[in-house]
Amino acid sequence: MPNIVWSDTLSIGKTEIDAEHKQLIRIANSLLRAMQEGRNKNDFAKILHELREYTVFHFNNEEEYMRSIGYPDLNKHMEEHNILKRRVKDFQHSVFIGENVEFGLLREMLKDWLVGHILSCDLLIKEYLASKDVKQEGQA
Repeated sequence: MPNIVWSDTLSIGKTEIDAEHKQLIRIANSLLRAMQEGRNKNDFAKILHELREYTVFHFNNEEEYMRSIGYPDLNKHMEEHNILKRRVKDFQHSVFIGENVEFGLLREMLKDWLVGHILSCDLLIKEYLASKDVKQEGQA
């Protein structure tokens, strides 16, 4: 059973971005499953690496999309992305040096990061588009 669940309330209405958010949640759930199953450090680190790489890919796409629609808070949003990338990198470093990771803390960090960021930042993109009545290509 997944630990983080996608809901349509998380949709910003841009098909590609929503699909990437779903993929981030799938990878995060894989990471949580690996921890629950007690998989070895190398397996866990591999999934964590995938999460970090996909995060960078997604943030680049999302930032490009915001540029394309003239999103006014792009710089602030990019700062949030940079903070999240640092958190993942710091977590990856902690795993690398062998620090003990508690499941509950990992789950809350991932949930706050993924769901929290989408709800507090990404949905503002949807609001901006609605206020400007901007039609999106690939609208969900």
